[in-house]
Amino acid sequence: MSFLLFIAGLDTVANAASFIFLDLARNPTRQVLLREHPERIEDYVEEAFRLYGVVNSVRTARRDVVMDGVTIKAGDPIVAPLPLVGLDERANPNPQTFDISRPNRDHMLFGGGAHLCIGHILARIELRILIEEWLKRIPRMFVAPGFTVIQRPGQIMGLAGLELVWPKADA
Repeated sequence: MSFLLFIAGLDTVANAASFIFLDLARNPTRQVLLREHPERIEDYVEEAFRLYGVVNSVRTARRDVVMDGVTIKAGDPIVAPLPLVGLDERANPNPQTFDISRPNRDHMLFGGGAHLCIGHILARIELRILIEEWLKRIPRMFVAPGFTVIQRPGQIMGLAGLELVWPKADA
């Protein structure tokens, strides 16, 4: 369990952070809000988890089943795109809108039930601290001019890279 906590935590947190920092770099007003109100960072992180989910769960069918005319046989691999929960209008009104004041938000970034990620609390703490400390040190940041965002698909989605720029401290 400790090994799983360590490895999964590195991958999920790093990839979630890539989307979080892209979002912050594209939205200077959010940077200001979180810098001036660090108590809102937890809400920001949860909203980022909802909108920018990075985990697709892979399972194996235990029995034959037909869903919407498609036959899934026992032993077939199944990919459950968990990020879609955060984009479901039935669970989150106006799901494409980033709203850290959203009263209720539903997402499955860390799974649920018997499959709830053991590191979900640690991941939230790590990202809260990362954002808080970053914003203390970097006055404002932007995506580098000419940088092209390339998303990396897979079981854990992320960005292929992220180039940020910020003014010098004395500027």
